[in-house]
Amino acid sequence: MTSSSRAEESVEPVRYSYKELLTYRILVLSNTLGKGAVRFYTRRLGIPLAEWRLVAALALHEPISMNALSAELSTDKAWVSRIVAALVKKGFVKTSVDEIDGRKVILSLTEQGKALYAKAVPLVMKRQEALLSVLTKSEAEMMDRLLSKLQRRAEEMLLGGDPP
Repeated sequence: MTSSSRAEESVEPVRYSYKELLTYRILVLSNTLGKGAVRFYTRRLGIPLAEWRLVAALALHEPISMNALSAELSTDKAWVSRIVAALVKKGFVKTSVDEIDGRKVILSLTEQGKALYAKAVPLVMKRQEALLSVLTKSEAEMMDRLLSKLQRRAEEMLLGGDPP
């Protein structure tokens, strides 16, 4: 055995801590924020987080089809369909058939849904401000730019630009 092959055999694998990976840290932050959000929306608004997200999206994009809302929320149609069914049952969302394409279901908020949104927005913004209060204005702006940049790159990688 040559000295170079002995050196190759004794090479230790590179060690790293998964806790240093950006993806792990973002996941942990997301999970922590999600747990707090679940508690917040349930206690303060009386609806689960998933339902609030859909109400908030509808408030900005109504009237909107189920498929378009799924795309807007970057989630699957089955999830949106389940949440819509719960919100319709609670009286926050109404459905109608698209006049041009009778196969499409169009979603919009009821007056009760609009009232929920109006009540929630100040509470949601206050929660957001509390989270961001540890950052300076320039740090918050930079974080926004960096998150957008990372999101674009993640989408590129998902579409096949993954490094070897």
